Amino acid sequence: MLNFIVCAIYLIKCRLSLNNMPHSILIKRLLLLTAVFFCSLSALQSQNLRQVVEAINIDLQRRNFQKVIITGDSVLATLSKDKKADQKLFAFSSFLTGSAYMETGQLVKAGTLLSDAVELYRKFDNGSPIFYIACNNLGNFYLQTGQFVSAVSLLKESLEGSKALSKEYNQNQFPAYMNLALAYRETGRHKDAVALLHELERNITAGNREHILLLKSSFVSIFTDIGEFEIAESGIND
Repeated sequence: MLNFIVCAIYLIKCRLSLNNMPHSILIKRLLLLTAVFFCSLSALQSQNLRQVVEAINIDLQRRNFQKVIITGDSVLATLSKDKKADQKLFAFSSFLTGSAYMETGQLVKAGTLLSDAVELYRKFDNGSPIFYIACNNLGNFYLQTGQFVSAVSLLKESLEGSKALSKEYNQNQFPAYMNLALAYRETGRHKDAVALLHELERNITAGNREHILLLKSSFVSIFTDIGEFEIAESGIND
């Protein structure tokens, strides 16, 4: 705002002295004025975009997926993946919008945006929590589209990275555990899936009833796959 005031004052001065000013000096001052104006405008637009993206993040947490999609697509239309100054905001917006598309079952759009997010975060922020969450979400996309080998690679990176960030288990790691176990199961690596789920079982707190039930369901599915019906049945009856 201060820059706009400065521009206005400067413009008034230019108009007052216009008649006595050499043409070349007038052009230089007008060019300077134009540069200051557009720099100020660009900074204001960038600030506004960041605020909009933060609002999108809140909407995603509140599960307002349709709103995230509409606003996120609008933001992405103003940014360029290849423009260095836009890339961090583009990556975060792609992650948020792609995750909302996943939640609404629009897999094609989800895959494109999540791929962009993972690609960009891998370049400039590949040790951050959001990178590993993006890897998990893209890995989930691969699971749902039958790309199981790609899913294993990305979900393993997601889980190992998130575990490295925290010495203790936290419930945000739960999706990566479950998705990777499913990817192992789909690729015939049932022993790896069982071992991973046992690791998760040791970490889950007794009070997290929902996660415990999902974990047991995964055990039952795996043991049923390999013909261990008594073990599967015991899991159902626990």
